[in-house]
Amino acid sequence: MLYFHEKNWLEARIWKTNWDYYDELRRVDLQEADQFYRLAQIFDEVTYGERTVSKEEYVQFKQEAMKWLGERRENSI
Repeated sequence: MLYFHEKNWLEARIWKTNWDYYDELRRVDLQEADQFYRLAQIFDEVTYGERTVSKEEYVQFKQEAMKWLGERRENSI
């Protein structure tokens, strides 16, 4: 969120949901918004108890999220 906030792609606020952020990102970069949506959907399903993930799924999710965030950081330098 903070990276996208710094880029003025969205406005980070504590009361917003991931879906609010997704809508804001869609207006700026559809590809980034789609990737955010996919990761946020998995996060929400697990966080709110609708889905259980295995250790392997967790590791895959973490690697994918860290790669995506790392690419954002590299592109901003």
